[in-house]
Amino acid sequence: FLIFLRPRNAQISHQMEVRELVDIIHEAAKDPKVVALYGNFGGSESKFTLGGLAHAEEIRNAIRVFNQSHQSPSELNTSNTADQNTTKGNSRMPKKTYAYGESFTTPENYSFFVAAEFQTIQMQTRGLLNLSGLCIGNSFFRGFLDKYGIKAHVFKHGQYKNFPNSFTDKGFNNPHLKSTKSLLASLEGTVCSGINSSRGIHEMFDDRTWRAVRDYGSLTTTNAKELGLIDFHPPQNPLDYLIASKDKSDNSEQEPKKLPEWLENFDTRNFKANHAIDLVKYSKQVQNRKKKKLSMLDIQFIQAFVETVEKVTGTSILEKPAVKEKIALLNVDGSINESMANSLIAQIKKANNNPDVKCIILRVNSPGGSAEASENILMECKDSSKPIIASMGNVCASGGYYVASGCDKIFAMPSTITGSIGVFNIKLDLTDLAKQYGIKVEYVSSGSLSSMNSPFEPLTKKMEKVIWRDIDDVYVRFKNIVSTGRGIPIDEVEDVAQGRVWTGEQAKTLGLVDEMGGINHVISYAKRTYASSDDSEILVLPKRLSFFERILDGGKGENKLSIWNATLDIFESESVLDSGYNHNRFQKQMMTGLLQNGSSRVVQNFIKSSKEFRSPGIMLAMDEDDALNFYLQELLYVGSQ
Repeated sequence: FLIFLRPRNAQISHQMEVRELVDIIHEAAKDPKVVALYGNFGGSESKFTLGGLAHAEEIRNAIRVFNQSHQSPSELNTSNTADQNTTKGNSRMPKKTYAYGESFTTPENYSFFVAAEFQTIQMQTRGLLNLSGLCIGNSFFRGFLDKYGIKAHVFKHGQYKNFPNSFTDKGFNNPHLKSTKSLLASLEGTVCSGINSSRGIHEMFDDRTWRAVRDYGSLTTTNAKELGLIDFHPPQNPLDYLIASKDKSDNSEQEPKKLPEWLENFDTRNFKANHAIDLVKYSKQVQNRKKKKLSMLDIQFIQAFVETVEKVTGTSILEKPAVKEKIALLNVDGSINESMANSLIAQIKKANNNPDVKCIILRVNSPGGSAEASENILMECKDSSKPIIASMGNVCASGGYYVASGCDKIFAMPSTITGSIGVFNIKLDLTDLAKQYGIKVEYVSSGSLSSMNSPFEPLTKKMEKVIWRDIDDVYVRFKNIVSTGRGIPIDEVEDVAQGRVWTGEQAKTLGLVDEMGGINHVISYAKRTYASSDDSEILVLPKRLSFFERILDGGKGENKLSIWNATLDIFESESVLDSGYNHNRFQKQMMTGLLQNGSSRVVQNFIKSSKEFRSPGIMLAMDEDDALNFYLQELLYVGSQ
């Protein structure tokens, strides 16, 4: 049968971790009953969505493994570094992969990037293929803040530490633009070279051709086929027709249904599947097979047999079952704050206290956050009695890299966004905004720095000196951690630091990353290196709940989540390299709503609860959107009480 990579009911959506999807595709590659993989990418309103480009690379590698599954088991490479070569002379029947999309028009090209790895790509006759390239957007609020009398005093180390630029500049400055262009060029190169390799169009598609394609805009099916980007353009999804044409049971005299004329040019001879099952159902089947146990009758028979033998021989023939070794997998998702740090530290301790756990994998998908929280996690990692490996997801930067740099080994995907070794702090001054509403805030303090964290206390020279002292200390600490963890001389760390963001491929060249590979490649490495067999169990800590499960959890335990945090999670789960529209629109609406439409109420809330005001403090954050969300979350906490 054929695995259908999307529920057949278009109204049904399903979410799963990349590791789960990759595992299922690998299982299908080994399953002799599965003869094909069919990816339905939908259209402009029904998207195959991903967290980011690194996730897309991991899925592509899994599809490549499926394409190579006619190789012998010893030759089958299930790592995330599988190459394009296949072994000839093997008698196993090659499996087929098909991709179908009504259109491929997502701005970031992720869908087609994944689809390109399928052997046959189909696009609906009137569909469009958009390969206009990647885009990184950034919002600048300097003019907005000036208009409403808000001052943002920025303290940072690293000319490429770009988040504070949103408050201090009205557009890209030179270092910000240089860093962004370098990042974009590397990621665009990954996409283009990947499509070239998958489609076998290296000779036709050089840099000049790709520039022409990007500047041309949407390609019709005719254009796309002429360029070798797609293979077939049916008027509708042909899957049901193909299945029906093969659906003939051994006992039936009924001939298979005749194919429509528009399928005459399709290679139906090599389409072997006579039944389709969607990914979710197949996943459940795989799980059920693994959980399958002996029937009660079998158990009773075995027990009777064992008792008889033991009675005759006088010895026990059953040994105590061996304890199964485990690899602990811990997720570091989203902004790093105190709550996340406490939860993660508890899980690291739990893994260390489990004698069956041989290695800990930190799956880091974080743009950073609080310097203090990052330090706490790092110290727990260094204190671990078990080896710890860092597996970078879409983004592992700033505070995320702060944590990863203390691990025994670091893996990343070529398109992972990492680095951002820098630090900053921001002190907002809302006194002019308050004056516009006739409000004045005064403090009676026992010390000159007692009210330093208040947004209604102007910055003084002494405050500035103290903040810079703290910033200097954290930046030096960050560079020393990188120097020690990565074996880079301290005087050379500054060259790769300064808040500069790198792709995983660039980071490996610079020595910030050890190897390229996704989560399954990391798991394979951990089993080979630290466990006695490949049969080790993966212990995921803690079990991750969905958005709605966390809301319904009622604020209990470590999964508690406020409506505010849950809303932020939606935005944090988006790719750093999306079209730049959703994040920026959210920021503008939030800032406008808070400071324009409801600014007086916000000011009053701040004043009302000024005793409880909490400054976010020194931050290690890479992406402007995530840092702003984190900053506003901490800054506006009081106003929501």
